[in-house]
Amino acid sequence: MNKTLLLVFLLLACIESVLADDKQKQADFLSVFGDQVLFEQSMREKVLSAEHGKRHYVDQDGDGKPEEVWFIDTDPRHKQDKRPLLVKVIDRDNDLRMGEEPDKDSDLWIADWNADGKVDAVISYEDEDQDNDVDQQALFFYHARFGFCAWWNTDDGDDNHLMMYDIDYVYYQVPCQNYSHFGGNDSFTLFYLDKGTYFPSTMRWIPFWENPFLFYDVNNDGVSEETIRIEGENETVAFLRWSFNLLPDAEDPRNYDVGITACAPGWRPENHWNSAYSLHLSDDVTESFLIAGIPTGRVLKRSTAKDYLAPITWSRVLFTWDEIDLNVAWKNINDTIPRWEGIIAEGYKDDNVFMPQVGGPACGPFNKRYELILHPDKPNEYYYNPAEQKIRIKYSDLAWIDVDFDGDRKRDMYYKGIDTDNDGIVDTIELDADGDGKTDDSWSLDISGVHDIQWEFFSMNQVYAPIITQEPEARYKLVQSLVLALESIQKGLGDDPVFHLLQNRFEKGGIYEKYTHQLIHSDESILYYLTLVQDRQIAKLKQSGAGNDVFWQKFNAARSCGNTSEMLKALNKEFKIKRKSDYKQWINELRKI
Repeated sequence: MNKTLLLVFLLLACIESVLADDKQKQADFLSVFGDQVLFEQSMREKVLSAEHGKRHYVDQDGDGKPEEVWFIDTDPRHKQDKRPLLVKVIDRDNDLRMGEEPDKDSDLWIADWNADGKVDAVISYEDEDQDNDVDQQALFFYHARFGFCAWWNTDDGDDNHLMMYDIDYVYYQVPCQNYSHFGGNDSFTLFYLDKGTYFPSTMRWIPFWENPFLFYDVNNDGVSEETIRIEGENETVAFLRWSFNLLPDAEDPRNYDVGITACAPGWRPENHWNSAYSLHLSDDVTESFLIAGIPTGRVLKRSTAKDYLAPITWSRVLFTWDEIDLNVAWKNINDTIPRWEGIIAEGYKDDNVFMPQVGGPACGPFNKRYELILHPDKPNEYYYNPAEQKIRIKYSDLAWIDVDFDGDRKRDMYYKGIDTDNDGIVDTIELDADGDGKTDDSWSLDISGVHDIQWEFFSMNQVYAPIITQEPEARYKLVQSLVLALESIQKGLGDDPVFHLLQNRFEKGGIYEKYTHQLIHSDESILYYLTLVQDRQIAKLKQSGAGNDVFWQKFNAARSCGNTSEMLKALNKEFKIKRKSDYKQWINELRKI
């Protein structure tokens, strides 16, 4: 076969594939919705020939109340390649009136891209309690790989009636995520229409991918403090993500601080997606319901999810803390919003260790505290150590922070947490202060005050919130005294690029301008950067040889206990520092617009 004939053959094969997919797409929409999704030709031509945007009402029984309204949707949010976008809305609660707009509490919205007479997307709104506000929403669409699919969204208790945003009557992650609710006490699940694989005798919606995605507003402030995402198919669980927003703020509602990513029992790194998962959701923790009159497979209930998931022994667990308070897509400059999904950890891979990324986009490898358990032999346990003012997961095999303080996506520093006696508690920190792969400083952590902490919002918030309130000021004062101590040894020795970057509001770094304001106005970010400066300056002070043995004994003991005020006192005494630093003045000046 010559090259020209081959190209013609491939082109015809592609056309046949597209036609076959379109035929199946139309058949699937008809199998679920019947004649409701048909676009009667004369009506379609009438709407197309009239002024676009005009509403056309259909009163089939002549009672003066229309059952349908047709129009060409001219909303500028829809894509140009889908225009003209023909829409038929079917009134299902008998409240449509001539001259009025269709509603989004009970009606069925059917979209025809390019007005070619074929259905392309459907959105169904459900009002469960008849209060004329939407409680459930389903977006029906066709996927080239999975076939006929449905996003099922429910308002599970906050009664805010906010749902998933659409463009072209489907959900595109960018930019629809910006305007979708994804919070409060809501949930959503993704289904595909099974026609015989799991249930040979009937059609069934099979949950997959997000199965489900749950949001919890545990303190009833209108902001989600907790989110859980199960990934799997039907009743089989493959992966878990579970995150917390520990400092909820209505003005910044998607600000998650910590999360775990877990591989389900049966997962093996060499098999990954094709692992023989052994965690299957049982009937007592799941529910089934109807979508467009068709039953679903069983989905984990939000009321049982936490108690069910907490005691599981996972195959592999990655704990992630967003130290920099910048939980965004680290690679995509066009996707800069805080991640509504919680913490999506970057995957980890070297010659001997593999931890998959679960979902996307990931928050990246830098400025996150990662703690990886390779072979858990018990359910997850967590602890708080006041000596380092951190919450950690027990029995991590690897614990690290890869620091990129200037936003150039290259390692500038590296922290390594070590459990020297294998008791599950990190007791030593090693620091590579310049990113050259060599340890520049290390210090021990007092573990006498370590106590277990529950993986739930109130327990973690109780210890974390005071740290963020109090510690930035203490770190700033210590940093200022460290600068003066170093300057007393040698002029210019106190200079530090991290502090300069912070002081200059990140103007000359590689951090996107959109993020700089967020970093400056976050107490968590300020604490992170001041900690970087503190640790670099301490390493520099040690290397200078200054300070007598008694001073270093006191200073190191205070550092081991996480006692910043005692570190400051010892430093000021040894280097005869009397100048007092005004943190409030500094931070107000830094945040001045």
